[in-house]
Amino acid sequence: MLELEIVNIDLENGTMLGGLKTDSGKHRIVPIHSMILHIILRYYDKKNKYLFTDKNGNKIKYDKYYQDFLKFKKENKENFDITHVIHETRHSVCSDLDKYGANKKCRDMILRTQKQRSWR
Repeated sequence: MLELEIVNIDLENGTMLGGLKTDSGKHRIVPIHSMILHIILRYYDKKNKYLFTDKNGNKIKYDKYYQDFLKFKKENKENFDITHVIHETRHSVCSDLDKYGANKKCRDMILRTQKQRSWR
């Protein structure tokens, strides 16, 4: 998400275009879930190149984000399980899909763990 550019957010159609790590994950269209739309709208600013920027409009680097996350965990340990990690959300989605009996092919399509397939 730190690499998400404003030009790749389509608010009219409720989608984002992104992905970096693998061929199957690059350039994929992802629907903006209603539960995160308010976050997208909060940071969406056409003056910036990236969705998430610092106070000067510069892209936030992963190392800075990670340090802020660690600081947040430390400052909020009474109200936040400090064993949480940044990449945890993907694992949680996978676990929940398995727990509730999601179709394996659909689960793999959501997580894009299979070889790249064209959605166009």
